[in-house]
Amino acid sequence: MDKNFAIEMQTHALKSIEHLSSILFLPEFDTLPPEFRAQLHRNIGVLIGETQMTILEEIYRFYPELDDLQDK
Repeated sequence: MDKNFAIEMQTHALKSIEHLSSILFLPEFDTLPPEFRAQLHRNIGVLIGETQMTILEEIYRFYPELDDLQDK
């Protein structure tokens, strides 16, 4: 994997996490029925986890220096 492509992919993956997370902070989110709100919260968590484990972790395996959470 080319490092420039990895950086581009990382940018998009992190933006997708940011966008998914922002759903939880929309004013309308709190007005949803509790069961639907809980299910949506879980589904967003699963999507974020999948993005982390299947995209970002693969990038960091090739380019650990791109992982800003790694121990320096």
